[in-house]
Amino acid sequence: MNSLSCRLASPSLPRAGTLLLARPLLHAGAVPHGFPLVPYHVAMRTLLLIAFAASLTACHSQLKPPAERLEGTWSSTYDGTVIQLIAEDDTSGVYVIRDPDAPMQLLTGNFDATQTEITFVDELGDCEGVDGRYEYAILTSAIQLDLEHDDCPRRESKATTEAWVRVFTPDPDADSDAR
Repeated sequence: MNSLSCRLASPSLPRAGTLLLARPLLHAGAVPHGFPLVPYHVAMRTLLLIAFAASLTACHSQLKPPAERLEGTWSSTYDGTVIQLIAEDDTSGVYVIRDPDAPMQLLTGNFDATQTEITFVDELGDCEGVDGRYEYAILTSAIQLDLEHDDCPRRESKATTEAWVRVFTPDPDADSDAR
C-alpha cells in the first residue's frame, strides 16, 4: 500500500498541505480526532437562533426615536377622548387631553418615553405631579398600553381599558413598530 492510500484511509486530521477534498467520506459513526460529534438539528437550531437574534437587533436599531413614534393625535374608540402627544426631543414631550364629558376643559402634562415604556405626569387636576408608567406597543394605527405603575385611578382606567387609535400623525412613517 503506498503512502497516499494510507493517508486517504486514515481517519485522523490531514497533515499541513494535504487537500481536505482528498479525504474519503467517513462512514456512519466515524469522527475525526478533535471534532466533536454534534447532531445536525442542534447545530442548525443554534445557527437559526443566532441569525434570528441578529435580525431583531438590526430591526430594533432602525426604529425612530420614541417621542417621534408616539407623536400625533390618538383617540379612544370607547368614549371619544382625544390625546395629542407633542414631541419636544427624542424621548420627551407634552400632551393635551380633551375629555368628551368636559369639552371646554383641557388636561395637560409631560411625558417621557423609551422604546417600550412611557411615563405620563399631569400638570393639573387630581393627578397633578403623579407619575403613571406604562409599557406600550404601536401596532399599525393603534397603541396598546399595559400598566406598570400608576397611582392615578382615572388615568389608569382610561389608559388600560380603552382602545386607542391614531387619528393624525405628523410623520406617516412613524406609525408602527415595524420590525
